[in-house]
Amino acid sequence: MATESGGREENEEREELLRLHSSGLECSETAAVAPANKERVGSDLNVLDAEANGNTEIATEVTHCNPVNIRCGDKLGEARALIVLGVTHESLGDMDQAISTVRRAHDIARDIGWEDGLSTSLCRLGRVKLELGIHAEAEELPREAVRVARSSDSGWRLAQALWFSGECFRAQGRFEEAVSVLEESCTVYQNLTRSFTVDLANAAASLADSKSTLGHKEEALAWYDRAIAEYHKDEDTYMRRISYCLAAKDALLTDMKRRDEEALHGEASS
Repeated sequence: MATESGGREENEEREELLRLHSSGLECSETAAVAPANKERVGSDLNVLDAEANGNTEIATEVTHCNPVNIRCGDKLGEARALIVLGVTHESLGDMDQAISTVRRAHDIARDIGWEDGLSTSLCRLGRVKLELGIHAEAEELPREAVRVARSSDSGWRLAQALWFSGECFRAQGRFEEAVSVLEESCTVYQNLTRSFTVDLANAAASLADSKSTLGHKEEALAWYDRAIAEYHKDEDTYMRRISYCLAAKDALLTDMKRRDEEALHGEASS
């Protein structure tokens, strides 16, 4: 019963955040919302996205989505707000609203030449399409995001788009292709100067899973170790993911030990 109550409270909180953020978005058109509400929208949605998705791109957008940007006629602020609003719709399971909202952000970003926002909105659209099982579109959207990120020399967004591409390939069982883009994603993330980014941990875990599936066990172990090391930098938040990687490592090691024992028995019997 406590779990059901907690779930209701969480849903009510998300609905309230959505209402507040919708109000904050209206500010870009009417400048009618109090600054205190806009500040709460930014801080609360930062936490919401971190909990729901384990990604940092929306936190980055929210950091810059301040009362100066959210003003009448500010298309850049409007696009940033729409991206966050789209993520909120996605978190609530309203995929149609998520798609239409992020498409608006995409169109604005394209029209004003904001390449970072264009890349992020393409990735977000791809994520929703992937969740809906529309693999062809889900694959094409992050591919276009990769192209945009390369042309704008945006390292973090390039790594993000490559990771999304890898997830699309993994969902379709195309693990060789997944490994190719995930390796590049991890390389780009590792070249960034941030002290911690969960994005690198997520990409490393995806790469480890893909290599494990392909039978590249030693390489998979190394990438699980890298993912675990990154998650440990904020272990209170990512303990569940640490546990997943540890369990995957244990299963790999058990399988490798069993195969070694079988090989030894085979040599002895011959």
